[in-house]
Amino acid sequence: AKARLITWFRPSFLAPVVALMRGLTDPVCGLLMGQTAENLAHRFGISRAAMDAFSARSHSRLLAAQKEGDFLKPHDGLAPEITPVFEPKGKLVQDDDGVRADSTPENLAKLRPFFDRRYGNVTAGNSSQITDGAVWLVLADEEALKRHDLKPIARIVDSQWAGLDPAQMGLGQVHAATPIL
Repeated sequence: AKARLITWFRPSFLAPVVALMRGLTDPVCGLLMGQTAENLAHRFGISRAAMDAFSARSHSRLLAAQKEGDFLKPHDGLAPEITPVFEPKGKLVQDDDGVRADSTPENLAKLRPFFDRRYGNVTAGNSSQITDGAVWLVLADEEALKRHDLKPIARIVDSQWAGLDPAQMGLGQVHAATPIL
């Protein structure tokens, strides 16, 4: 019986598995997040040029906001949007490191599609970076606020949820915001 198991072995079983790719793959539909973006681009007719132009404009706006220090300023009495941190070796990180000053539609057009190399439009330059932020959020009821002497800075007044095919990832917000009549 053990000798028969060797007949099931395939050299492809030894191929390395990229953990990042595995982590970005939806377990239900088996698609990477970028592949679901390709699905939506195809479904809604979003061209490569439109993606690159939108991405370049986004990078430009972020650069301008960083230059003005907008994310480090308190807004409406709240804490800054970005808290500077020090890396273990002492390097100060105080801005989003995913922005690229050279992101122009022309430069982005030079990049090759990543997720669908033959027919795709999504590249490393016009898609979201992998490290896209973090947040620390504390939810508490009235009793916990009093017990721990916490001062609330916001309250939840409504919530939405939506379920859809994971191959259409990215449309959840649209479905949640669309009233059902």
